[in-house]
Amino acid sequence: MYRDEGKPGPALEEYVKAADLTNEKYRLSDIYINMAECYAELNSAEKAAEYAGKAAELLKDAGWRLKQASDVYIRIGNLDAGIEYAKRALDLEPGGANSRYQELALLYLRKGDKDNFYRYNEQY
Repeated sequence: MYRDEGKPGPALEEYVKAADLTNEKYRLSDIYINMAECYAELNSAEKAAEYAGKAAELLKDAGWRLKQASDVYIRIGNLDAGIEYAKRALDLEPGGANSRYQELALLYLRKGDKDNFYRYNEQY
């Protein structure tokens, strides 16, 4: 609710409380990815990365969760981690690969890595 209202601080407080109430890995991973997004909105890159990593580690075989972690890392400017999580997500869930190859190509271009840009762009 708070995140939908553009209030990441109060949302984060609620997610911290919720994290203390569960040990179920899917629910906890959901909470952690939301915490990561809140920290990113609050310009706390280190905490955003910490919780994106925690969320991904809990569901390391779920491509969709790795893609969400990738998005957080990209948002906070950690392109290397964003690329690695995006590649892992693509390996796990090749469905919808065209858009993922395109995204990887653009990330490599943004990073200045033209060789990998061309490599992934050709697969798109």
